Amino acid sequence: MKTQQCLDPLTDARFNLFAEPDRHFLASFLERHPRVGDNFSRFLNVPPPMRPDVAKSDLWHTPRAGWVKRAIPNPEDIDSHAVNLKFMSQAALISSFATEHYDDDFIRHVSAMARLHDFCEAIATDFTPHDKITPQDKDRIESLALQVLFEDARFAHGKALIQEYIDQQTPASHILHDLDKLHAVFMAYGYEQAHPEKSGIYNEFKTYAATQLKTPLGHAIDDGLAQDAATCISEILGLAEQLKSRFIRNRMADVTELKAQAGGFAELFASQADQPAR
Repeated sequence: MKTQQCLDPLTDARFNLFAEPDRHFLASFLERHPRVGDNFSRFLNVPPPMRPDVAKSDLWHTPRAGWVKRAIPNPEDIDSHAVNLKFMSQAALISSFATEHYDDDFIRHVSAMARLHDFCEAIATDFTPHDKITPQDKDRIESLALQVLFEDARFAHGKALIQEYIDQQTPASHILHDLDKLHAVFMAYGYEQAHPEKSGIYNEFKTYAATQLKTPLGHAIDDGLAQDAATCISEILGLAEQLKSRFIRNRMADVTELKAQAGGFAELFASQADQPAR
């Protein structure tokens, strides 16, 4: 592709935010994955304060690669996955499958991490376990994408949350890792129920997830799936929907209060804040 042939992280001044070893890594990686190079180039041309908004818009319109490869009709997009995982994580941590008590601060931390955990895919793309990329290279390219997306210092908290997830060194990141894998299992179950011709994807995803789980909570949910998948999924996703509905009600109440305080700016709030939650 012409765009990629002109892109050289070793000489392109836009890549000077990276250390020299990272620029050498990028030169090799982007040669093998030119679409990622195109994404780096595009985002490096966006002013840093605008990059997270552009990324969110991209993810909203990007179906998850695993479902696309299996030709699932109307598959979940990456942004919707992050929103759904946010509420699923809250639900799982207070469900009957929770193996210990998690305090509110921990639940909020995992939930916030869930909302952002795939943000780097706006640049790094949605690699799956079947793609020809090592876990080490996947983590490294996502960390480098993170530096671009959150170059503006005002986004330091979000940047730290995503890096914590990539590094996988904390209990919160381990739990979210497991719930991310299990969310795919839940989705596979739903897709198989809705599309009988896709029979087998639930067992495929459940078998893979079982080999990846790190935490007692993850294993407890996996055991629940083995005993009665429908009941397990219904409990967690039902609770997640309740939490999501409560969040939307509270948010709309906040908007109503802001409108009352805004006076003549009510129409501005209506146009910018009254968008339906996804």
